[in-house]
Amino acid sequence: MYQRIAHDKAIARFDPLVRAESQRNSVPDKTAEGAKRRPTLRVNAALKLTLLFFLALVLPFAAVSLAQTGDITVQFNGGGADNKVYIGEENTLQIFITNADGPLFGISLGFSFTSAVPGFSWKTPYGNKPAGPKYIQEWGDAVGAMDGVLKFTYTSLPDMFLIGGAATPPGDGGLPLPAHAVSTLCWTLILIMPEGPGEYIDGFCIDNIFFPPAGSWRFDQGVGVGYYPPTFQGNGNTSTEIPDAPPVCFDIVYRNSFDIAFYGWPRRVDYNEPVFFTGMNTVSVDSWDWDFGDGTTHGTVQNPIHSYSSTGVYTVTLVATLTGGGTRIVVRTDYIHVNPVKADFTASPRYGSLDMNPTGLLVQFTDASTGSPTDWYWDFGDPSSGGDNISTLPSPTHTYGNPGVYTVQLTASNPGSSDTKIYLNCVRVDAVAMPDLQVSCYGPGRVRRGFHKELDIVVTNVGSADAIGGILTLNLSVLPTGVTFDGSVPPPKEPKPYPAMVTWDLPSITWDPTQYNFDDYLISADLYVDSLVDVGTGILTVASVSQVAGEVIVANNMCSDSEIVRAAIDPNDKSVQPPGCGSQRAIWGTERLNYVIQFENKPSATADAFYVLVVDTLDPNLDWGTLQLGPSSKDNVLTFDFDPVSGEMIWLFDGYELPPNVTPPEGEGYVSYSISPKPGLAEGALIKNLAHIRFDYESWLAAPATGPLQLSISNQDLNHNGIIDVCEFICGDANGDATVDISDVVSLIAYIFSGGPAPSPLLAGDANCDGGVDISDAVYLISYIFSGGPAPCTGC
Repeated sequence: MYQRIAHDKAIARFDPLVRAESQRNSVPDKTAEGAKRRPTLRVNAALKLTLLFFLALVLPFAAVSLAQTGDITVQFNGGGADNKVYIGEENTLQIFITNADGPLFGISLGFSFTSAVPGFSWKTPYGNKPAGPKYIQEWGDAVGAMDGVLKFTYTSLPDMFLIGGAATPPGDGGLPLPAHAVSTLCWTLILIMPEGPGEYIDGFCIDNIFFPPAGSWRFDQGVGVGYYPPTFQGNGNTSTEIPDAPPVCFDIVYRNSFDIAFYGWPRRVDYNEPVFFTGMNTVSVDSWDWDFGDGTTHGTVQNPIHSYSSTGVYTVTLVATLTGGGTRIVVRTDYIHVNPVKADFTASPRYGSLDMNPTGLLVQFTDASTGSPTDWYWDFGDPSSGGDNISTLPSPTHTYGNPGVYTVQLTASNPGSSDTKIYLNCVRVDAVAMPDLQVSCYGPGRVRRGFHKELDIVVTNVGSADAIGGILTLNLSVLPTGVTFDGSVPPPKEPKPYPAMVTWDLPSITWDPTQYNFDDYLISADLYVDSLVDVGTGILTVASVSQVAGEVIVANNMCSDSEIVRAAIDPNDKSVQPPGCGSQRAIWGTERLNYVIQFENKPSATADAFYVLVVDTLDPNLDWGTLQLGPSSKDNVLTFDFDPVSGEMIWLFDGYELPPNVTPPEGEGYVSYSISPKPGLAEGALIKNLAHIRFDYESWLAAPATGPLQLSISNQDLNHNGIIDVCEFICGDANGDATVDISDVVSLIAYIFSGGPAPSPLLAGDANCDGGVDISDAVYLISYIFSGGPAPCTGC
C-alpha cells in the first residue's frame, strides 16, 4: 500500500525534482561490456584541451554524487537513552540532514509509520515545520544563516510524511544550498500517542518509502543523485533502495511508569503569554523547583504559571524533592517556543455566488500577521485553479470559479520563526445566492429548585445571501408547572404576562460562520424554577426561526434544550444537546450538537479565580469545519484558540476574578460551542469528548468527571415513525432493560434520592404520565407490581 500511495504522491508533489533527474546525463558505463560497445573517438589537440577543461569542471561534481557521504538522522525526544515514544504526551520527532560533498539542488524523503497503538496523531509541527515553500533556515555554520534557498513541498497522511523540494532558479534569486558537514536540524514534528492501560510492548516503527525510479532518501546534487541511508538514532540504518527492508522501531513507554513528569501548555506562545505547567507525581513530594530556562526566578509550586518576555526556545527543568529522601530531575530540551511571528489574515468578500459573479468570485486576502514576517505562503484551498492556488505575495487575490466552501492557509515566517494560520470555511461560493438560518440552544444555567436558569439562543446565517425578515419564536407551552419565563435580553415583542409563544423580530443577518468567531444574533432568556418543583422534573424548551425569503434548507431552523431539575449538581461538568437516548445515547447522524462546559469556584475557595483555562479536543468523527463558538459567561476577558490539525480547543479567561460560589450562581461560569457530525458516518459510530478545566495554580479537573461524554450515531427507523429505533422506550422502564419490574423501582429511588443515573430518556421513568419523574412514579410502579394497580401508561 505504501509503495502505491508513495508513487502517486511522489509524481504529484516532487515532479520538478523527477523531471530534473530524467533530463541529466547518466553516469558513463565503466563495465568491460560497455567498453566494447563504445566507439573510438578521434579528437584534435584543441578539442582535447577543451575536453580536459570540461572534465576538470565536471569530475569533482560527478565524484560528489558517487561518494554518498550525506546522512539523514531521525530521533525521538532528544535521542540517546531517551530515544523512546511516550504514551499520553507530546513526542518530538526530529530530522537532521548532513550533506558534506557538494551543493544540494534537491531532496526527497518519505516516511511511513506503524504502531501497535491505534489512533496516533500528529500535531502542527513546531520550529522548522515543512509547510509550503520552506527554507532550511539554520543551514550554514552560524545559527540562523541561510546561504542558499531550497524550497520544499510537504504533505502528510495519517501514517505517512512526504517531503521534497528543489532549488529555485537563479533568475528567481535562488541558489542551491552549499555543502554542509554539520548535522542540521531541519524538521521537528510532534507525535501524540493515545493513553491506554499498562505498558505497550510493541514499538512505534518508521520505514523509508520506496520512490521510483531507484529509491528513497534521495539527494540531488546537480549532476547525479545520491541515495544516502538514514540513521535512526540508536537503531542503526535501514536499506536505501530495498522497499521491503524491515522498519526501525522505537520503544513505547507508558508515562505512568514514571514517578515524576510534567507538562507545559501551550508550548508555542507569544511574548508575555502565560504558560501553564503541571507537575505530576506518583510518589510523595516535599518540594518542587522549576527552572523555566530564561534566567528568571524559579517556580516552587506544583502547578506554576510562567510568562516569557523574550523570543527564544527554552529548556525547562523540574527538580522534585521526595518525602522519603532523594530527588527526581526531569529535563525537557527545547520545550517552550516563544515566537513573535503570529500568522493571521483577513479575506473580503468571504461569500458570493456565481450568478452574481459569472467570471468567479474575486477575493482579496490581506496579511494581518504580527512579528514582521518576511516570507508568505498562501494555499487558497482551490486545487482546481492549478498554479494559481499558491501565492507568495504578502496580500494576494484569488478567483474562485466553482461552487464550494474553501479552507485557506497562510504560513508566515522570518529568519527566526514561522507560524501557520488555517482558516476553516473561509470562503463560500454558491451557484445561486441564498440565505440559510441556523438556530442553536445552549442551557448553561444549572437547573436547581429556587434558582434562575439561563437559556441562550443563537441564530446564525450559514448561507451566502442576507437573511431578511426572520422571526424567532420560543415555545413556553411545553414548560412544566412551576417553571416560568422571566424575560430576556433583548426583550420579546410580547409584554407581561407572557403568552404561550413569545417572539423576536430578527435583524438582517449576513453570512459569516467564520469558523469559531462569527457574527450572529443572541437572545439570553431567563427561566425561574420554583422551589416547590419536584427533583427530576424535566424542563424542555423549544425555539424556532421562520423561513426567510430565498431560504431552501429549513432542517436547521429549530433547536431544543432538555434538562432536569436536580437537588445536587456536579460543579464542573460538560453537557450536550441533544443528549442522545437509550443506553447508547443515540442521535441522528444529521443532528447538530450544542456543547456546554460548566465550571464553579467552590464556596470553600479562599480567593477569586484569576485565570480560568478550559481545554477540549474534538472527536475525529465531528466535522471540524462546522465548528462555531457559542456564548460564554464572560466574553470580555476571553481568548479562544483552535488547532485545526489536532482538533484542540482552548478557552483562556485572563482576569476572570470568579468569586467563591457562596451565593450561587456568582461563582459559576461556562463556555459553549456547536458542531455537526461528519456526514455519512456508519451506524454505531461513536463521538467522544472530554474537557479539562483549571483555575490558576490548581490541578486539572475533568468534565465530566466520570469520563468522556459519548454519543453514538444511528439512522435506523424500521417502523418509519420518525423515532430512532434504539430511542423508543417503555413507560416505567427506568433502567432501560426493556421490562418493567422491581429493578425499575430501585433505579428510580436511586436517581431521585441518591444521585443515581437518570432514566434515558428521562420520560421512560414517568410511569404515571404526569409529565415529571419523581417519587410518585416509584409508588405507582410498586402498586402495579405488588398490588395489581394500573399498568404504566402508554403515552409518556
